[in-house]
Amino acid sequence: MRITPKEYIKKNKTKKNKRSILILGIFIISIGLFVLLKAEIFNIVEVNVENNKILSNEDILDESNLLGNNIFLVKLNELEDKILLNPYIEEVSIRRRIPNKISVIVNERVASYKIIEDNKSYILNDDLVIMEKREDLDGIVLPILEGVDIEGRELGDSVTKNKEKAEFLKLLKRALDTYDMKIDSVNVSDINNIYLYFDDCKVILGGNNDIENKLTKAINILKSDKVDISNGYINVSFSGNPVIYKKQDANN
Repeated sequence: MRITPKEYIKKNKTKKNKRSILILGIFIISIGLFVLLKAEIFNIVEVNVENNKILSNEDILDESNLLGNNIFLVKLNELEDKILLNPYIEEVSIRRRIPNKISVIVNERVASYKIIEDNKSYILNDDLVIMEKREDLDGIVLPILEGVDIEGRELGDSVTKNKEKAEFLKLLKRALDTYDMKIDSVNVSDINNIYLYFDDCKVILGGNNDIENKLTKAINILKSDKVDISNGYINVSFSGNPVIYKKQDANN
């Protein structure tokens, strides 16, 4: 089919119009990008850290690396990965607040236990991950965990691969939180002979079976005003009524 001169001119004009529109579009986008990347209004002036109850803002990030930078040039994924290197941080989400603010929302791990070795405290979360190593032992009110090997472990490492021990210690932490109870130490050297200390009272839990019921029995006894066991033991390692023994005062 032959194209008439008139149709040819019209078709050619349409192509030129499309090309002009495309060039204009690229030009506008380029100008827009230039404005976004160069305009001072998009330079970061404030970084807000939210939901941090344990760590300070400075512990989570170095604001000086962000302030003054263009908000669109900050690589959020890289920043998130860097923040997650902190063993105290479980999750992080970072958002741009146009034109010039950054919001960092964190979910912190909670300290649950400590291991003391060579006059150092290793602070663990409920996943038994080492969050911190401290020379100063003062002011760390956490149950001492015994029966796991800390040798060769670094910050961010779990202190055990034993699933039974890990599951028990999580359950113990939940029970203590539920009853608002504090213990001095727990020993999981032998998963079939678990015991813990509340002041000078030893609580014998035995094996890692029916553990919730055992913990409930022991905690109810310890919190009872009718039972005073400042020195002795509670044995809930078997079914039936617990055995309660109080050592006699040497003066009696």
